[in-house]
Amino acid sequence: MNKTKSRTVGQRVLSVLIAICVWLPDIGLGIHLAVPIKGFSMADAMGMASIFFWLLKIELFGILLLVVYAFWIKPWRHAGRVSIIFKINVYGASASFFLFANFIFGWCRLT
Repeated sequence: MNKTKSRTVGQRVLSVLIAICVWLPDIGLGIHLAVPIKGFSMADAMGMASIFFWLLKIELFGILLLVVYAFWIKPWRHAGRVSIIFKINVYGASASFFLFANFIFGWCRLT
């Protein structure tokens, strides 16, 4: 069942906000892991942990918005770009969720 009505401004803003909240932590974590560390101190470790947990909070907020968006708009019923963008964001959110979960559980196992 495909709906052909156009999206409202609120739906478009929510879609952009979801994309930012889902992909910003992935990009930030990728940049963080790609930069070589020279001179590792406790202050550097605490700063990196702080950034990591802020990225995790942003990611969890993005997943929450994604669930609200799914129940409100039901993008799988729409044809075209709405459905494709929703699926891409779901794949990104699930990949980053498993990445963060693997990192946290691996870190907890070491302590």
